[in-house]
Amino acid sequence: SSGINAEYGGVPPMLELSEFSEDAVRAFLTCCYTDDSTEQLTRKRFRELNKIATALEVPWLRHACLEFYEAVCSDLKDDIDHSGDDALFLFWETGYFLVEAKDKKFMSLLKGRLRRCRNLRKVLLTDLIWEKLKACSKIYFELCATLAGSDIPAVYKKLMDTLMERKKDGQVFLARNERGLLIPSCLATCKTEDKEVFENLWDSLSDLDDPSSLQWLWKSFLSAEKLCGGRYIMF
Repeated sequence: SSGINAEYGGVPPMLELSEFSEDAVRAFLTCCYTDDSTEQLTRKRFRELNKIATALEVPWLRHACLEFYEAVCSDLKDDIDHSGDDALFLFWETGYFLVEAKDKKFMSLLKGRLRRCRNLRKVLLTDLIWEKLKACSKIYFELCATLAGSDIPAVYKKLMDTLMERKKDGQVFLARNERGLLIPSCLATCKTEDKEVFENLWDSLSDLDDPSSLQWLWKSFLSAEKLCGGRYIMF
C-alpha cells in the first residue's frame, strides 16, 4: 500500500540531553527522582519529554507520555468550541512524531477518536490547520488525508480551491508537499463518498502546468480505481 503506513517505521536516532530545553531536562530529572510524571507532563513539555523517553529508552516515561496523549484524545468532543484547541494540539504533535520519529501510534489513536467526532474532524482538517499546513512537509498532508476518512471529499475540495486561486494568478501547479493528499486509498474513498468531487479533482489536476507529474497522478488514480473495484471503503 502507499502513504504513511507504507513509508514509516523504526526508531529515531539517539539524542543528547544538550539538545533539549533546560525546563524539559529538569522535568525529566524530577520524574526520575520522584517516580511520578503526573505533575511534570504538560502540553508545553510533552514533545520534549516524549523525545527524551524515546531517545534514552525510558519505558515508564514513554508509557506516561502515551497515557497523557490518550487522555487528551479521549476528551475530544464533537464540538469545535470545546475541543478545537485539543484537536490542534493532537494533530501537530502527531505530525511531529511522524516526521521526527516515524512513530505511528499517535496517528492511530487520533484517527480512531476523530471517527466519533466527525464535525470536529471536518473543521480541523479543512479550516483550522489548512493555512499552516501549506508550509509543512508532505508527511503532514499524508496525515491530513489519512485522518479524513469519509470526509476526504471536503479535503479535496479545499485542494481544488487552492488550485483555482493559483489559476487566477496565472499559475496551475501542485506543490510537492500537496501530493501527500493523493493517497490511492483516500482517492478511492473519495470516489465512493462523492464521485463528482473525485472527477472534478482529476479534471483540476489534468490542467497542471507540469505534465511530468501527470504520469504519477494517473498511477494514483488508477490505484484508486482498483481499490474501488475491490469495494475498498475507509469509514
